[in-house]
Amino acid sequence: MAFTFGARYVQQLSASQSDQSEPADQAPTATIPSELPGEVSQHLQRLTKRDGTTKIKALQALGRCIADGPPDQAVLILPYWSFVVPRLVLDANRSVRLECVRVMGAMAGAAGRRLAPQLGNIMGPWLLSQSDEKLEVARAARETLSATFPGPKRDMAIQHCWRQVTRYLSRLMAASPEALGDAKTETKEELSDRQAQALLGCCGLLAELAGCADAGALPDVQRLLVSPVFLKAVMTHASPALRRAAYRLMAEVGRRKLLSEVREGMHPSLSLCGGTSYASVIAPA
Repeated sequence: MAFTFGARYVQQLSASQSDQSEPADQAPTATIPSELPGEVSQHLQRLTKRDGTTKIKALQALGRCIADGPPDQAVLILPYWSFVVPRLVLDANRSVRLECVRVMGAMAGAAGRRLAPQLGNIMGPWLLSQSDEKLEVARAARETLSATFPGPKRDMAIQHCWRQVTRYLSRLMAASPEALGDAKTETKEELSDRQAQALLGCCGLLAELAGCADAGALPDVQRLLVSPVFLKAVMTHASPALRRAAYRLMAEVGRRKLLSEVREGMHPSLSLCGGTSYASVIAPA
């Protein structure tokens, strides 16, 4: 049976952080712990390779090591995993992204409550994967999240990681194609495709945040919504899937009755986009 965070535990996490500006999470690290077995260390090292097949095999092997190894091993892996996972969820290879979310679920199940110090670092990429353009990847992300945080515990976990998730989303929304990849080794097309995948995920994640935000967190969503760089990027992009995701985002914004609050900030961006159909979505009734 998969491990899940109990409601009382998530509530205790939130309460323990209520008087702090930032949750006391551990920082990701690019250093692989020396305490890990050599085989596991090799799999982790291969996650940064360029070749997709190498990463797929490493992720599959890592998943087996987590399933067969002691829980302490998964806990040791987590800081390095937090370092590599933002790149893995945007990998050009669909199978890499799929194996990534599977390992994420296995890691959460093995680490149990000891996932908490790294939860803020991995929650953003994990949530982002739910909007992957490939349905099998998006489905795997939703299933692993639901298995770890069933029912209302999911929103509670998001609220616990709110600052880290919104900060991650803000950076991703504004990132250039070059910032998301390696211009020296990747083509312009590869960089552009990765940015499109990132923007698609941003639309889905922003819609989810708009849906679960409480009154105190809504200003964070509104600030993200009025980003002119993001709006112009999603509305002028060649990808129909990305434009549809933008419309779904605005439908959620409308459902939460955020339109009047963000319309004024959005208007200049929309005029840049020239998207009359998009403007009609947020026009007052």
